[in-house]
Amino acid sequence: MNQMLNEAADEVVGGMIAYKDESWHCVAGGCTECSSGCKNCWVPLYRARMCGMGITTESERLAWQGSTGAVAIERMFDKLKTWTMKPRVIVVYFLGDLFHKCVSDALIIRVFKAMQDMPMHTFLVLSRRTSRMERFLLTHPELRASHIIIGASIEEQRYVDERMPNLLRIAELGYETWVSCEPLLGPLDFSNIPMIDVDGTQYHADALTGEQWYGESRRPGMKDATDIKLSWVVTGSETVPKGSKMVARRPNIAWFRQLRDACATSDTPFFLQHINPEKDCRLDGVMHRDMRGIRPEGWWATGNRK
Repeated sequence: MNQMLNEAADEVVGGMIAYKDESWHCVAGGCTECSSGCKNCWVPLYRARMCGMGITTESERLAWQGSTGAVAIERMFDKLKTWTMKPRVIVVYFLGDLFHKCVSDALIIRVFKAMQDMPMHTFLVLSRRTSRMERFLLTHPELRASHIIIGASIEEQRYVDERMPNLLRIAELGYETWVSCEPLLGPLDFSNIPMIDVDGTQYHADALTGEQWYGESRRPGMKDATDIKLSWVVTGSETVPKGSKMVARRPNIAWFRQLRDACATSDTPFFLQHINPEKDCRLDGVMHRDMRGIRPEGWWATGNRK
């Protein structure tokens, strides 16, 4: 059943993720649309497929339908313990949002503790619900681990302004952080994020360089020097399932170039999945598959998985 679960999930979701070695589908739970990137979500197809194949438990089926709160997929917690032969990059519950209101704090704690117990791997956590994510991680400092990378989905500039302050404050807690700008739905600027200090003073931050300053003009040194910045940027075009009635929103190639150049200037690792719904993966003839700090040095030097 574990193998069928992974195959069905990867057919719908996992095959689009070029940077992962494994998908850890550890939670069954409903999810609700919360931003523009949710419009053409693939996950309902996965849920329908899983229930149709009859390889879910009754409690999982009800949870996926949103009839109950989220539940742990026990066999996947057991499966995680078998991944001991080599380090892997593992995406965590990309079939939903770990910080959705249907997922209890107790279940999130269990997921984090399971990840803590496997330090040989890199775990990628991703959420659009960054306010709850920040509150949770602030409340549970004992869950921090250097191999757990905390991320936010950023599809448009309004989500930079809305979600990046939470993510930068999470970085201040000691976590490595990343963003998934996928689907990319507009140009993004991470260089001037409005922040609020602990004493209520407003300041601004550049999420790629780590610079922070008070006032409207950039004046490094006006605030304490900091290394609080993004560790990794991933981006890609929207894609839709073959044969579906969904219509993928085609991005402007200039948006990718702007993000690529900003990452190059700040020496931020940049990973491009694809630039259009046809899944072309080269930007101006070049593949960008930088996983420094995510995958151990040497594993991704050529951009080819081994």
